[in-house]
Amino acid sequence: MFDFDSTVNLAVLGTFSEPGTYQPASGAPAYAVNGIFADPYRQQVQLEDGTVGWTTTSPSLGVRLSSFSALPAKGDTWLRQKTGLKYRVVDRQDDGIGWTNLTLMAA
Repeated sequence: MFDFDSTVNLAVLGTFSEPGTYQPASGAPAYAVNGIFADPYRQQVQLEDGTVGWTTTSPSLGVRLSSFSALPAKGDTWLRQKTGLKYRVVDRQDDGIGWTNLTLMAA
């Protein structure tokens, strides 16, 4: 079986990621986590009648799940080294092949 995470995900992260510091909300020690930061992350909002009404934007961080000592959770934070800005995790969406997209909010 092809190990997508240790080949493709690792190569993508190595090429496009930037450094940051991840702080679990549980109080566990902070540690380095590199990720692919995107600002903004676009998400369509569906209205009650089924139509698309608004588009919201949120920053996001793409990361290999194996980069974390415990699964990322709401309330965890990531400090972007490049800008010194801190972001709070508000949602996590795993892709099933070792990658996760964290929706963030400025902290």
